Amino acid sequence: MHKTPTRSKSRVHHQHRNKHNIFDLYNKLERAKSSLAEISDTVTDKAHSLLTHSLDAAKNQTTHVKKNVNRFVTKKPYKAAGIAAITGLCLGLLIRNKW
Repeated sequence: MHKTPTRSKSRVHHQHRNKHNIFDLYNKLERAKSSLAEISDTVTDKAHSLLTHSLDAAKNQTTHVKKNVNRFVTKKPYKAAGIAAITGLCLGLLIRNKW
């Protein structure tokens, strides 16, 4: 008589174990995906906060420098003009020699 092939118990158990391992792997990947999304959000928030703080500090410092320059030019206009003229002359000479 012709015998129909049957699966051995070990083969069925092995396939069941593989499915279980695949589901475990899938669950671990989903948890890793969620963790990475949370970390990404945290890093994005911190980067935004740092950038905002840095921009605010730069604005404040620029305002401070502007006030000091205005104060200096108002108190010593001839000295300020002389510094500007010498700076312009030096920059002009440097640029002319480079090209």
